[in-house]
Amino acid sequence: MPSNSGSDETIFAAASQWETPEQRAAYLDEACAGNPDLRRRVEELLRAADEAKTFLEQPLGGPRPQAARTLPDGSTRPLQLGDGFPTEGAGSRIGRYKLLQQIGEGGCGTVFMAEQEEPVRRRVALKVIKLGMDTKSVVARFEAERQALAMMDHPNIARVLDAGATDSGRPFFVMELVRGIPITRYCDENKLDTKQRLDLFIKVCHAIQHAHQKGIIHRDIKPSNILVTLHDGVPVPKVIDFGIAKATEGRLTNATLFTAFEQFIGTPAYMSPEQAEMSGLDIDTRSDIYALGVLLYELLTGKTPFDAKELAQSGLDAMRKTIREQEPQRPSTRLSTMKGDALATTACAHGTDAPKLVNLIRGDLDWIVMKCLEKDRTRRYDTANGLAADLKRHLENEPVVARPPSAAYKFQKAFRRNKLIFSAVAAVLVTLAVGVALSSWQAVRAHREARRALQAEAEAKKRVTESEAVSKFLAEVFQSPDPTRDGRAITAVEMLAAAAKRLETDLSGQPERRAQLQATLGATYFSLGLYPEAIALQEKVRDYCLASFGREHTNSLSALYSLGVSYKFSDRRPEAEKLLREVLRLRRQISGPEHLHTLAAMGALAEPESEDPAQQKEAVELLEAALVSCRKVLPTSAPLTLGVMHNLALAYRTIGHPEKSLPMQEEVLLQCRKSLGNEHPQTIHAIRNMAHYYEECGRSDPAVALRGEHLRLSRKVFGSNHPETQSALKYLGRTYMDAAEIRFANTRREEAIAMLAIVQQELDGTGPGARAGLMRSVFQVWSSLGPDYEADRLRPLVKASQNQGPLHDSVEHFAVKAYCLRPASDQGLALKAVELAERELKACPDMNMPWYRQSLGIAEYRAGKFVAAENDLKAADENAGKINPGIWRDGLEASVRMFRVMSLVQQGRRQEAQSLFNEAVAKMPPFPTDELRPVLNGAPTSFDVLIGWLAYKEAKALLDESAAVKP
Repeated sequence: MPSNSGSDETIFAAASQWETPEQRAAYLDEACAGNPDLRRRVEELLRAADEAKTFLEQPLGGPRPQAARTLPDGSTRPLQLGDGFPTEGAGSRIGRYKLLQQIGEGGCGTVFMAEQEEPVRRRVALKVIKLGMDTKSVVARFEAERQALAMMDHPNIARVLDAGATDSGRPFFVMELVRGIPITRYCDENKLDTKQRLDLFIKVCHAIQHAHQKGIIHRDIKPSNILVTLHDGVPVPKVIDFGIAKATEGRLTNATLFTAFEQFIGTPAYMSPEQAEMSGLDIDTRSDIYALGVLLYELLTGKTPFDAKELAQSGLDAMRKTIREQEPQRPSTRLSTMKGDALATTACAHGTDAPKLVNLIRGDLDWIVMKCLEKDRTRRYDTANGLAADLKRHLENEPVVARPPSAAYKFQKAFRRNKLIFSAVAAVLVTLAVGVALSSWQAVRAHREARRALQAEAEAKKRVTESEAVSKFLAEVFQSPDPTRDGRAITAVEMLAAAAKRLETDLSGQPERRAQLQATLGATYFSLGLYPEAIALQEKVRDYCLASFGREHTNSLSALYSLGVSYKFSDRRPEAEKLLREVLRLRRQISGPEHLHTLAAMGALAEPESEDPAQQKEAVELLEAALVSCRKVLPTSAPLTLGVMHNLALAYRTIGHPEKSLPMQEEVLLQCRKSLGNEHPQTIHAIRNMAHYYEECGRSDPAVALRGEHLRLSRKVFGSNHPETQSALKYLGRTYMDAAEIRFANTRREEAIAMLAIVQQELDGTGPGARAGLMRSVFQVWSSLGPDYEADRLRPLVKASQNQGPLHDSVEHFAVKAYCLRPASDQGLALKAVELAERELKACPDMNMPWYRQSLGIAEYRAGKFVAAENDLKAADENAGKINPGIWRDGLEASVRMFRVMSLVQQGRRQEAQSLFNEAVAKMPPFPTDELRPVLNGAPTSFDVLIGWLAYKEAKALLDESAAVKP
């Protein structure tokens, strides 16, 4: 409890920090207990200060007269909310938003939960400036917050949805409604351990980094401004309330926002020394780094470095002096000095015991937190991403930047990563060291430590020099003062190529750094599907590592592994197999059979879809062993485990064990969706392969759904030109056309035709797209959908006729055939069809000649060139013998002969036509009764069978019509 022996000024300064009258009253109850005169004097000072502030912050247009209300004791005060003055509240409206309840209040704004009623109905958070607070500085600050939030788009930052002004002109904006609780409270209530807390905190760092990249400093990072909500059971932190944010570059608004002299912006317990200084020193992003350090301190210890109440009670000057000059205790020291049951309570909130908690935090986390809390901001982390990266290094048992990299520290990290090996080595060393004299050991140790100190200093200087060179290189390569070059945008691939080229010259004196950046660029090329470019860089990394470290060094093995995987994806399989076998052999020797690198090498070497029985058997054995080991050291949801399961399912399918492969692939897809999300590359690959399985099992409907999802996600994640997207297009065409045949055969005609329209659109300009167009036209004519056919038949032919380049992929052949199923509606287009068919016949290989000669003859018939048509169709008929007997040959002969019949009739050679007609009917394939089932089920589809029967109907009608005409 505070003492009431303090001066009037001290208590006044402390009370001024509380925002609401209720908080002030509660503080004065304790500070002035038993001394009514002291309380009266402090209240007078507070009232005078409020009046002075009102005078200094008059609204635009001059002072506003204040109405007064008489109190029971005869005194008066200005009207306040609740005194009948019009204001917002539950049930009232602001624009299209109905206010439901007040959920928060700051110095100048009030936050309501509201319901948006149109154009969509949803719950939102609406923040509006307070009555009486619409002064120049407050409006400017409020507008700054609105625009600051609108600039940002990050999953861990509350999104701005709308903005406007009330009828009285007070600004408001609408944000995503975050239903969460402060991050510290969430961690304690759910007993999150240290790792889980750090994982959440790293996401917060990434959100703050996003804001900094947009030129926004939060300046009030604290637990109440970082809420944790659950998305599908996964905790997601959301940074809110950029109400006192400040732009680091330029003005956010046309209004000028000044921070009044001697006025705090921020919360004292989380305030950086430069904020407390209130000097001419500009506030930059490193102030947020300090506040993140305070938040991390509180997540680890349950306390802030400086107690908030003690700061408030100490007075303004003392508070500023504490923040600027006093060094806080290390987190582990703070924990170990806690009194009573405080430490046990804190440890319980972490789900562990007190000694273990102190040991977990002592060391790396102490160094990381204290680097954030440096008084000199130049010694803090430069970026929030730098802080997050150091925490990731700690979690992965790598040396952290915040801690001086002594040899002992490096050894400790290496030991934690390889405890089994080091334990065995340590036992041997202890045995050998028993006979060494203590004095000799101490002398050697002293000499060694001195030498290491000199080496560490030299290495530190070298690292600084190299880091500066790398930073300069990256800045020069990736800065874009002019976003265009030669009138076009500079693409990311061009920037990568420029970076790879400059590495050879700019970092020629730093081969290690150059190799590291080449490895990074190689991995980026690989992720973009640019495998040759990736290989070119990865081979240079391999050469450097082998020359510098030798073949058995972990850096060399990583380089060889990455290169081997790139070889595999670019179909250089013999080279890939040789390289990956060597990596696996060495990994087993060095890291052990269950090390993650060993398991990854086993998965990469296995060839689950090989046609070689020996390789198939080896793939199954490798993958089964890898899966057993993965499940020992990793959860099922780990990406490595899922990758091994996926490849093993493929291997089972290849050797003919669907009872094993299908359930395993279904589990892979389920786990990928759950743990990685739908847009993760591994999930997209799992969707593709699950569609393969469903197709092979005859489950058409789920296969179709997955093919559509695979294409949509591939385009979004990889881009239209990525190999995965091109593969998705190819598979979608095949699956949709197969499914359309089944649907048409089962009287689901409209659905089948609609599916073919999707393929035709998605694969426009390709052979499969044109084939789907022909298939669609055949189904339309067969179903007597004449108007639909007429509307769709023109576009493929017109587009094909516009192609002035070389013909390819049978696009023109299918377009001509589709157009000529019915009599030509445009003589000019019919002649275009003839021209295209002639061009394609000249370019076609001999084995396809009967079909291309057929399409030319049909086009000539539709164009009225009956003699030429009969000659080309007869040539196609005679050359049909080149085709193996079966439905393809039968269909070709049927369609050719029926069009020959019609050509002869049009020439007046009816008797020859009738004779050929009778001969053709005798050899026609069975009529596809029962909704095409004999054609579509159990045999490949031949469009020419259907075209032949359509032509049969037309030829018979023509013969009957000519017979009715008298000579």
